[in-house]
Amino acid sequence: MVEGLRRGSVNIRAAMHGEKTGNMRVFEKRVPSKIGAARMAVAVALDASGSMASNDPGALGQRASIAVLAALIDMGHDASLTAYSSRAMPVEDVAKTRGRPLKLPVPGGDTYFAAAASPMVRHLAGSKAPTKIAIVFTDGDVEQQELDAWYAAQALARLRIPTYFIQLVALERGGGASSMGIPALSPWDAWLKIRTMQDLPLVFQQIIAKTAKTVVAELTRRQAA
Repeated sequence: MVEGLRRGSVNIRAAMHGEKTGNMRVFEKRVPSKIGAARMAVAVALDASGSMASNDPGALGQRASIAVLAALIDMGHDASLTAYSSRAMPVEDVAKTRGRPLKLPVPGGDTYFAAAASPMVRHLAGSKAPTKIAIVFTDGDVEQQELDAWYAAQALARLRIPTYFIQLVALERGGGASSMGIPALSPWDAWLKIRTMQDLPLVFQQIIAKTAKTVVAELTRRQAA
């Protein structure tokens, strides 16, 4: 049982503007909590390809999403971040840097999600948390062979990781959304689309809240059995 931890939610507005104002106090008031069997491990992969320079100027949407991960760590959960383009890119430890702006890699290169597969699986395999999920953000496509590499990495670690793919779908000049293909996912995965980077941290929160609700419901069912 993990005791003496804090829980709370991220002030999305403060997180989005913390870089400009210098105020990185982005968490709402928290109360003491215990998590124990409800502990989660969350591995996140953020697209850092060249196109992100124009799609997320200043990386504000990504920084706000990182604030969500920091809130998870504050609650005693495990959270890791991997940036990727043509390769996996080093990112400072979220647990050690949540009180100040995080140095993200400079956007560049192509979008290749498979590069992030090994570090994400390594984090989840090493976590003792009973619930493990992955969140992948991209502003491009995920090719089927990249997805196959992700599933192969899981299989080698003897894991089955529910994965949420979040895709930024840019609007074309005519006002309609550009169409991007969705690869064949496992039944326990999901593909989500957003129109602006401001939606990204909100979707993060929704995924984590949904997972936590499912975990609590399962624990309640087991206790009642």
